[in-house]
Amino acid sequence: MDAMTMPYKLKDASILSELHPGDMITADVLVAPDLNANVLLDHIVVVAQAKPDYRPAVSYHVPAPEMWCRISS
Repeated sequence: MDAMTMPYKLKDASILSELHPGDMITADVLVAPDLNANVLLDHIVVVAQAKPDYRPAVSYHVPAPEMWCRISS
């Protein structure tokens, strides 16, 4: 059987930065008894990376607080 793509919401959205298109994962699917509730993924583990040396096309520099400057009017 070929790989399937299915949309899920993540229980912890912070993991999203560690996932890349084409990664193979395992996860727990959390289903609530309420049919209108979201189906969530939790305990996500990347078992195979699609692009091990992946670097995003754009990289942003976020300065540390000690590098901030105050602009006064």
